[in-house]
Amino acid sequence: MREHNTPNMPMDLLVQYVQRKGDVCRRRHQEQNDEEDRRAEARRVRRATRPVPRKYVTAAVTAPPQVGEAPQGPSRWGLPKVGEAGRSRWGPPKAGEAGPSRWGPP
Repeated sequence: MREHNTPNMPMDLLVQYVQRKGDVCRRRHQEQNDEEDRRAEARRVRRATRPVPRKYVTAAVTAPPQVGEAPQGPSRWGLPKVGEAGRSRWGPPKAGEAGPSRWGPP
């Protein structure tokens, strides 16, 4: 009980106040639980009526390429020559490789 001047109040009045306050809190708590239950039930109903996601059928998948084998299809830079791995895009080009670069003349 957080009322002021409680020492001056008769005990039966204090008991009445405390009981009423307890009843109010109990009722509010029960209403919150009921509302939560209603929302949970509505959520279950909504989820049950929601359309089932489609199972997408994927196209026939070809076998993965073997190690060292280029994937089928057009290459962005054209076909690599036999025995050549292609240029690395990381780091400066090796001496004798083609083209002007941002690193200056070779």
